[in-house]
Amino acid sequence: MMDLGTVAEDSTVVMVFTTNAASGAEENYSVIPVQADCVIYKAGVAMTLDASTITITNLATGVYKASVDLSNDADFTTGAHYVLVVDDGTSTIDSVSVSGVVGYWYIESAAQQAARTFNEAMFITDTVSTTTSNSTTVVNLTDFLDAQAPDNSNAGELWLWQDSTGELEYFRVQSMTSLVATVEAWPAGGALSAAVAASDKLWRVGYVDVNAVAVSGDIAAADNWEEFATSIVTGTAGATSLATTTCSSDLTAYADDELIGRTIIFTSGTAAGQAARVYDYANTNGVISFTTITTAPLQNDTFVIV
Repeated sequence: MMDLGTVAEDSTVVMVFTTNAASGAEENYSVIPVQADCVIYKAGVAMTLDASTITITNLATGVYKASVDLSNDADFTTGAHYVLVVDDGTSTIDSVSVSGVVGYWYIESAAQQAARTFNEAMFITDTVSTTTSNSTTVVNLTDFLDAQAPDNSNAGELWLWQDSTGELEYFRVQSMTSLVATVEAWPAGGALSAAVAASDKLWRVGYVDVNAVAVSGDIAAADNWEEFATSIVTGTAGATSLATTTCSSDLTAYADDELIGRTIIFTSGTAAGQAARVYDYANTNGVISFTTITTAPLQNDTFVIV
């Protein structure tokens, strides 16, 4: 069973699972399961799926891949947990009908999505359009740096390059003249695997670009930041249920379970600096249940939920 953790909305999740005979040897299904042989549970309730949501393929003897297209069904919503079960009543393994959990995942909440896309927007500088002089040892940085940047002002910087196929490679700037940098592959040294081409992407490692274009460009970083900031919940621990997995609070304006899937971060008191995933919330007394932390909070300790 695979724990896929937190995944993006409308992505495709992929799980690999194995099948074995009673002897333990790898053995295939008598017939490869199809979507009708599968069930996806959303928060414990079986879903009715649109066609072509689940695809199962046989990779090798006793090895299968299950793909779930989350964009294919509007019922795959943010902030919810999902479990895929293969319950094949028409096919057998070693002459026995079997069923089992293949994997489970959580689709990121709107707040998590806003935080992720904001961070992406802040660090993705731009795509390459100017390629004059580019080679395996030279990269034109005109699209990324201020035209007034002094020669060699970026020497020593580390950059991350993503080509059109999605392959990633680091390079270090050795010197720069008129925004054209002489570079070396990092950490191996020497030439890059190819010349940086138009439409490739470059990141300045460790550098956050906060100019107006970077924050409010096509990927709407400013809007994402606003959504993220307004979705942060602040609270104070109450007097009861104070433990390493739970605390009461002043958050009594939310419906039961509404905060599940978010992260609680304690900002003061004995639990300051600790963070945990929220797995239950009860409106009565604002009781929050979370994965285990090291030190229990005390009354009036403060926290944020993101």
